[in-house]
Parts: sequence; structure tokens; C-alpha cells
Amino acid sequence: METDKSQTKKGNKTIWIIFIVILILAIFGTAGYFAWKKYIEPKAKTASDSTSNNSTNTVSDSTETENWKTYKNNELGLTFKYPATWGEPQIAANNYSEDSGPAFSGKDYSIIFSGADGEIIASVAGYSNDFSAYDSGYVGDKADLDLPEILAPTKGDNAYNIYLIRKKATVAGEKTYYDIDFSSIPEASGYNFSTIAYLNAKSSEYAGITISRNYKTINDKLNQNYTGNENEIANQEGRITVANLDVGTISDKTALNEYQEYLLWLETFQYNK
Repeated sequence: METDKSQTKKGNKTIWIIFIVILILAIFGTAGYFAWKKYIEPKAKTASDSTSNNSTNTVSDSTETENWKTYKNNELGLTFKYPATWGEPQIAANNYSEDSGPAFSGKDYSIIFSGADGEIIASVAGYSNDFSAYDSGYVGDKADLDLPEILAPTKGDNAYNIYLIRKKATVAGEKTYYDIDFSSIPEASGYNFSTIAYLNAKSSEYAGITISRNYKTINDKLNQNYTGNENEIANQEGRITVANLDVGTISDKTALNEYQEYLLWLETFQYNK
């Protein structure tokens, strides 16, 4: 009888432990659900588990860049690797004068990779401290680029930034960030979807640097719905695309591979010694 009582107590204890564990999971699950609802407006498809979510922004094998080409640029003071499929880099430089109008000043210098169709795949651009082109966003040397991650709609003067997610990153050994950005650009008459990282330059000519990647398949799809005016259905699709790319659940596998390639690319940057 004592044995039966002992087993009964153990059984009851086990049941209570299971109940407590389930209760804790339910509490955290509910909190997580409301946090998602509050901070991520788009109804994005979530990753199937935390492992797939965490692995999205993680580069696991550095050997993936072994066959990439190496490029050194003294103007911006950077060396990086890039996929051979991007073709050879082209240089574009602008030194604006007062003749360019009040919206332009200073100078910029870009390393551009373009596809066979002429569309830009990726670029690395440097800007002088006095550079200005409408609302250019990032210009010049920033004391601190180690900013908190954010998810927010923003609005600029010349481009209505409909939605972006800001992610922490380390580029050339410096703590910084990159944006997954969905914007409408009136001058370009369409939507633009890109990832943009920011870096302080160690150059006497250029103070700020952007490292950008465009996503053709996403842009082509989104621009099918561009009407020249604000289109909330298209805007919502863009916001969902941003969120799905972030967690790795986007159905466009070409874009997902390009995003993972972009993260690999950021890891190859070094300041010239």
C-alpha cells in the first residue's frame, strides 16, 4: 500500500510539473503573439520554428566566398570580394557645382555592378561631408552607427519610404546597420526594394559610404501594381515582402538567395591598410 501511495504521489507530482510547464509556455506564447501583433503590422508568414528564423541572417560557411573576385579601391579606402556573376565593376563620379542647382552640392563616387540588361545589381557609394541631393539620407561621417534595430514607416522629401526594417551588422570590423527598405520614388516612377548598409569611410575625400543591393524579381512584381499614386494594396504587399524576407519565409527564392548573398558580401569588406 505504501508503494501504491508513493507511486500516486509521484504521478501527481509529474502531472503538476507538466501543467506548470504548459502554463509557462502558454504565457510566453501569448506574450510573443501580442508582441508580434503590436510591432509587426504586416501579416507576414512566420518561420516554422526559432531555428529557421535565427539562421536567416547567419553566415555559416565562409568557403562560399572562396571563388569570389577581390576588388580594392583606394578612392574609398576599401577592399571587398564579390561574385563573378556580377560582372566587372564600373565607376561613376560626380562633383556638383552651383550650376547643378540648389538641390545638389558636394560629390559622390560609386562602384557599380550591373546586369546584362543594364539594371544595377549592387553598388558601393561614397559621399563627401557637404554632399546633398534632395533628401539624400545618409551623408558624412557618423560618430555612432551602432543603432537599435527598428521596424517603422518613414517619410523623406524626395522618396516616400513606405516601410523598412533596420538590422544590426558588422562591416569592416565596425558595428553598424543595414536597412531592408521598400520605398516609392516619384522621380523613378515606381517602387524600389533594396538592402542598404551604412559605413563610415576612412578617406580624406569621402566621409560616408552606402553598400546597396537591389532585388529585380521583387521590384518587377511590385511595380506591376504601381499606378503613379499611393496604392495601399501595393504598399501592403511591399511591407509583407520586407517582413517575409527578414525572417526567411519569402516565396521568391531568387530574392532570398540574393539576400543571403548580400549578407555574405557585407562580411568581406575591409578597410585598406
